[in-house]
Amino acid sequence: MKSKTTLILASIILAAASLAHLLRLLNDWEMTIGGCSFPNWISIIGTLVPAILVFQLSKLIKES
Repeated sequence: MKSKTTLILASIILAAASLAHLLRLLNDWEMTIGGCSFPNWISIIGTLVPAILVFQLSKLIKES
C-alpha cells in the first residue's frame, strides 16, 4: 500500500473509534467487558485522542 493510502485508512479507523466514543457519551451507553464496567469519562479520552490523531494525520495527508 502507498503511504498516502495507509494514512487515509488510519484516519478513517480512528475517526470511527472517536465517533463511537462520542455516541457512547451522548447516549449514556454502558460499557462492560468481562464483567468490568467502565465509567463514561473514559470515553472523553477515547473521543479526544483519536480526534487529535485524525487531525494530525490529515495534515500529513495534505503534505504527501
